[in-house]
Amino acid sequence: MNDVAVQGRKPWLNPDVLRRAREWRGRTIEEAAKKINKRPEDIIAWETTNSGAPTARQARILAEFYGRAFIEFFLPELPVVPLPALVPDYRMHAGVTPPTDNRELQAIQQWAETQRLNALDLFDELGEQAPQIPQTLFKTLSSDASEAAKAAREALKFSIHDQISLTKSQADGLPKILRRKFETLGILTLKDPALKEFGVRGICIAVFRLPVIVLRNEAPSAQAFTLAHELAHVITKQSGITGPRSVEYDRSPVEKWADKFAAAFLMPAEQIEAVFDKRPALPGRLDFR
Repeated sequence: MNDVAVQGRKPWLNPDVLRRAREWRGRTIEEAAKKINKRPEDIIAWETTNSGAPTARQARILAEFYGRAFIEFFLPELPVVPLPALVPDYRMHAGVTPPTDNRELQAIQQWAETQRLNALDLFDELGEQAPQIPQTLFKTLSSDASEAAKAAREALKFSIHDQISLTKSQADGLPKILRRKFETLGILTLKDPALKEFGVRGICIAVFRLPVIVLRNEAPSAQAFTLAHELAHVITKQSGITGPRSVEYDRSPVEKWADKFAAAFLMPAEQIEAVFDKRPALPGRLDFR
């Protein structure tokens, strides 16, 4: 639809679809009104009667705010777009219950799943197969994390010597190197800065082929740890939403194994011993908040 042609006009929109789109995304009437600088009474009127409707510009803003396509507002029914079932949530803030029904977080997960499906469709159109992770890399929580990390390094063709030989400026690019290596193995890696708003450091959607890792903007060292941690979720086939460290977090078998894997992947014991002569008896606590 041409914006110039409809400028200043009020297009006919389906009130029921407008309301359901807002509810689908979990937006309140007050939030919608504030977004376009209108009164809550106006939003209610638009959603309950054909006598009023937002302008084209307002409708486009609401469509983006609701995470829907603008053209859907003209349809007789809202298209059925099932929300994904949230993957296990390992955010364990002390005294805080993770909002597992948070629509914003569901929207990020749905976006990640859509990117995966689009990538698979592209492989099909090109007549190619998406890379497949070797079965030998898959482990269980009873597997030795250090051996699993060593095997992952070999599969990625990125030795610890390749890593430690990086210059300081190159080391800051380690997350990008790891992401490229992961994708050659058949793991889609994405970034979404909005994860920080929910206290989320990373998401792993362990579906095959083409599992997905989503991470946020952090310091390069923190991003590298998150990538290694989520790789552990992939090879154990354990989807998860990961947050900051806490006592409760440390009690999770999945997260404990993933942390051990990440530490062994980024700092193999033999390399630590080469620097310090012997491994410290009590390793210090790492916190990448």
